[in-house]
Amino acid sequence: MIHHLIKQNRRRTFVIFYIGIFFAAQTCQAIAAEVPLSSIEGQRLFTTQQERNNLDKARLKLLLKDKKEPAKRVVVAPRPIPAVQMRGFIKRSDGKTTTWLNQGNTLKSRTVGNVNVSKAPNAAGGVKVTLPNGKTITLKPGQKYDPLTGRIKSIY
Repeated sequence: MIHHLIKQNRRRTFVIFYIGIFFAAQTCQAIAAEVPLSSIEGQRLFTTQQERNNLDKARLKLLLKDKKEPAKRVVVAPRPIPAVQMRGFIKRSDGKTTTWLNQGNTLKSRTVGNVNVSKAPNAAGGVKVTLPNGKTITLKPGQKYDPLTGRIKSIY
C-alpha cells in the first residue's frame, strides 16, 4: 500500500513539473511576440569609435591632472615610549632567565611589548632593557623608567 502511495506522489510531481514547463514556454512566447525586432535592431551594444576616443581623452586628462599635483606627505607622529616597570626576574638552575616587565614576561621571547630585554641580569642584579628609540637602560626589580622625565624611580 505504501508503495502505491509513493507511485501516486511521483506521478503528481511529474504532472506538476510538466505543467510548469508548459506555462513557462507559453510566457516566453508571449513576451517574444510583444517586443518588435525593429526596436532591438536599431540599438547598438557597444560604443562607436568617436565615443571611445572621447573616453580616452577624458582618462588622459585625469592622469595628467594627477601627475601635476604634488603627492601629499603623510606625517606619522612617533609613538610615545611607554613607561617600563621591572617586576622581577628568575634565574633557573639550567642558566635560563625569565624577566617580568610591565604586564609581560620573557618566557617565550626576549621582547615584551616593543621593548627588548637582555638574556641575563648583570652582577648587580640589573637587566638591560632596550627601548624602541634605541636607548638602553638598566633596571633592577622594583624600578620603573619614566620616559617623560627620563628618570628611573623605585616603586616598592
